[in-house]
Amino acid sequence: MGTTPIDHYVTYKPRPFLRKERESVTILHGGLHWCTEPLIQGTLKRLGYKTQVLPTAPGMTF
Repeated sequence: MGTTPIDHYVTYKPRPFLRKERESVTILHGGLHWCTEPLIQGTLKRLGYKTQVLPTAPGMTF
């Protein structure tokens, strides 16, 4: 009776977001309250990031 090795879950480790990538990467965000999305977009743009708000899905599609 042999034992089989167990593969444990390992979390994803994303690579760092570098300053030189700011010009070529667009940060997508959405799904938040309508009044918070412009605040987030404005903050990220002021920090030098390109952002785009994703459209909200109609209520019946959930």
